Amino acid sequence: MEEFDKKWKQRIDAMEEEGPSESSVRSMMDRLDEELPIQNKKPEGKIRFIGIPLRVAASLALLTVFGYLIYMVNEVGVTVGKRAQVEVSLPDGSNVMINADSRLAYNKLMWYFERNVSLEGEAFFDVKKGEKFSVVSKMGTTEVLGTSFNVLARPKHLRVKCHTGRVRVRGVRSSTVLNPGEGITVRAKEDNGFTFDVDKELDWRSGEFYFDSIPFEEVIEELERQFAVQIDYPDELIDTEYTGYFNNRNFDQAMRFVCDPFGLVQDSVGNKITLEFETD
Repeated sequence: MEEFDKKWKQRIDAMEEEGPSESSVRSMMDRLDEELPIQNKKPEGKIRFIGIPLRVAASLALLTVFGYLIYMVNEVGVTVGKRAQVEVSLPDGSNVMINADSRLAYNKLMWYFERNVSLEGEAFFDVKKGEKFSVVSKMGTTEVLGTSFNVLARPKHLRVKCHTGRVRVRGVRSSTVLNPGEGITVRAKEDNGFTFDVDKELDWRSGEFYFDSIPFEEVIEELERQFAVQIDYPDELIDTEYTGYFNNRNFDQAMRFVCDPFGLVQDSVGNKITLEFETD
């Protein structure tokens, strides 16, 4: 037994002096490589420089934000309150008279690429000759080269009158060219053309408001804009048509002109007015 122990001690001492063989080490490393997670392995082949695309994307995003800021800085909006009218000059020298309770907007930077304005409300345009001039509204777009015309753009309808030159109105369903003395009303369900006398035309620019078979609702809305009041009226009159006139210089007279044909009387509390049918 002592002889057996002596032989094993000699073999162990010999292994400590020699160290592991090269083949043993290689075999061990191969097994470790198989067992280690893939993310800890050294990548093989070409190195991908993913930083370059990220920098390009960041630069493009920065340019987009910068361009948007420049665009917004050059955005011009003109808002006109009730009982007011404002005249403005556009970058090309065209003039616009804006009616009460209206908003006009355009971009000074983009103006030199396209003459384009947006309108909510009513305005009279006297446009300088040049490239196409467009007035964009909810119910359609009005296009001209050089002319004068009136645009009434409310949420439910668009009404355009051509005073000089020619006007193209692109509505919901069709495109119509207007000559001087011609107009069109665009609504959700139908378009109606009409004519007027340009030489005898008196309009809101002089404080005169004429209505020819216009829904009563629109007449009341114009009274509210011109006199900064709130008017309640019987529901059955909403779609009833009104033909008549009022001016914005005398409120009591204007109310009589609108109310008398329908037999309406008014009750006023401050700037709130209630209209009711007159009873015997």
